[in-house]
Amino acid sequence: MSAPVAVATAVAQAIDDHDLTELTRLHDPHARISFDPPSRSVGITAWVSILAHLMTALPDFAVRTSTLVGDDRMAMVEMTLTGTNTGPIVTDDWERALLGTDLPTLPPTGRPLEVTGVAVMEIVDEHVVASRLYLPPGWFYVGLGLVTVAPRPVTTPVR
Repeated sequence: MSAPVAVATAVAQAIDDHDLTELTRLHDPHARISFDPPSRSVGITAWVSILAHLMTALPDFAVRTSTLVGDDRMAMVEMTLTGTNTGPIVTDDWERALLGTDLPTLPPTGRPLEVTGVAVMEIVDEHVVASRLYLPPGWFYVGLGLVTVAPRPVTTPVR
């Protein structure tokens, strides 16, 4: 197993174990975590805070990896995220705008969540220096049924 694959496996395990101290240790202090679209990126401190809120909302939050590949500097993880919303959902300004509410916390829905995505991690000296997460748009709120996404209409080109 390559070092990047071992680090990516440890990252997934730390998240699955809800061990945010270990997750922080596995990242370079200047690591950037970006989301698809990649215009939204955060540092490790903000990433740990996001995950803490997620783990509060989904106390049984789990990460199942199905594919893990890597080379000497990168690792790619295909994963399925699961959990049941039995805890409060803490919202930020962006989420309140998305949901059309001014509530800083939403009550639990009791609904299960399951979503598949991919994480691509750049690893240097056995620490994640960059991570790009590719998940469906609005995955958390769509997955809980709080937001619906209408399919784009299929159009026929004009000839």
